[in-house]
Amino acid sequence: MLSLKVRLSQKHAQDLSFSPFYPNKLACASGQYYGIAGSGSLDIITLPDVPGALAGAPTGVQGAQPVVQSLPWSDCLFSVAWSEKNEHVIVTGSGDGSIQVYDINNNKGPVAALKGHTREVSCVHWCQCRLVNHLFMSASWDSCIKIWNGETLQMVSDLPNRHDSLIYEVQSSPLVHGLFGSCSGDGTVKLWNMNSAHQPMGGWVAHPQAEVLSLDWCKYNQNIVATAGTDGLLKIWDIRNTGEAHMVLVGHQYAVRRVRFSPHHASLLATSSYDFSIKIWDFLRHNHPLQSLNQHTEFVCGLDFSLHQDMQLASGSWDETVAVWNLSPPLSDNK
Repeated sequence: MLSLKVRLSQKHAQDLSFSPFYPNKLACASGQYYGIAGSGSLDIITLPDVPGALAGAPTGVQGAQPVVQSLPWSDCLFSVAWSEKNEHVIVTGSGDGSIQVYDINNNKGPVAALKGHTREVSCVHWCQCRLVNHLFMSASWDSCIKIWNGETLQMVSDLPNRHDSLIYEVQSSPLVHGLFGSCSGDGTVKLWNMNSAHQPMGGWVAHPQAEVLSLDWCKYNQNIVATAGTDGLLKIWDIRNTGEAHMVLVGHQYAVRRVRFSPHHASLLATSSYDFSIKIWDFLRHNHPLQSLNQHTEFVCGLDFSLHQDMQLASGSWDETVAVWNLSPPLSDNK
């Protein structure tokens, strides 16, 4: 189940992302002192190969060691995203309000730093739909969302004051180009069209009297969104009817920091929490978790599924480790 654990060099993991191009590469954004002070680092982890398997297939064979390339930054890095068009490009969001652009072939640090936000950049997200996959978005504690051209590195849209509180995450729909969602400390989720983002397409209070820390889109149904909050709840929504949640999933003891849908199974998703655990869910089968992974000893902030290997999951924690998990497939496939 736990196939590999990588120890960071006195850094606390904040976010991580599998490469959409390389099956064996994983990027982690981290910082000193839990992100409160100190410097940050982008760690590019090359996972060991399986003997006899296709080259690049990640595993965690006992005795095999990952290769870690660390690229420092002067402030904590809170978010990381791989380019969907260029296999060498990664962007990160920093506590100093800037966005760093890295070329993984350049060991000297970022090739560019983009200015635009006035407070911590809590999220960077690269658009996945093919028609807009040259764009990435950033969200900040300054309550603003910005859209950037990843090829020219120019800002193409500036969307100020999109929420009444800090914005934790933005996520674009993988199925409907131009559609994206945002979640905030004001307890709401809002939906936007990139071409007319002066007003939201819709919005609702997703977690009353709580902050919405994360959201993600189902990869197989364009109407399904999951949200996670400081109330410890995971909620599944149909965006055509947001009067009440489609499902409320209970299992975490404390705030749920991240939620991610599987790219291989329509109803499977994972969450990470401040209760030090990761939980696996199938919202079409149960309202309680299928599995609980409890190897971390601090807040689990980073979470991502591998696009290349079914049921492979990575997690990053404030315990200064990144873990890679190879999970059992679900009993039924709801694709």
